[in-house]
Amino acid sequence: MFMSTQQSEYLVHSNEVLKEIFDHNEIDVKAVLRINVNCTHYTGGTSSPIHRDHDFPHHNLLIYLSSFQQGCTSVYSGDVRGVHSPSEDDIIEFRGLHNMEPPAPGDRRIVLVATYI
Repeated sequence: MFMSTQQSEYLVHSNEVLKEIFDHNEIDVKAVLRINVNCTHYTGGTSSPIHRDHDFPHHNLLIYLSSFQQGCTSVYSGDVRGVHSPSEDDIIEFRGLHNMEPPAPGDRRIVLVATYI
């Protein structure tokens, strides 16, 4: 197959949430490329590598599904680093390079990540 297949029974619900967010914020979406939920635990204080999710222009949307301490998301634009210190239910949208810090010991950082064009 040339296209993705559904891997979760929660895809329909995730799609409904994304549609509400995109519609409310008047975000024009041509296609959602990937939806996944990441659960990150304390990793000794080591941040994730700075990266892009795809090797072509795209947007990222993060929805923070849990409360936790630390676990900031950094987004890079040239020499400028923007840092978001999230709270549960926060939503951020960005493009390009980014990384995240792990949550505090004993916490879980749970985020829904969607990439789209």
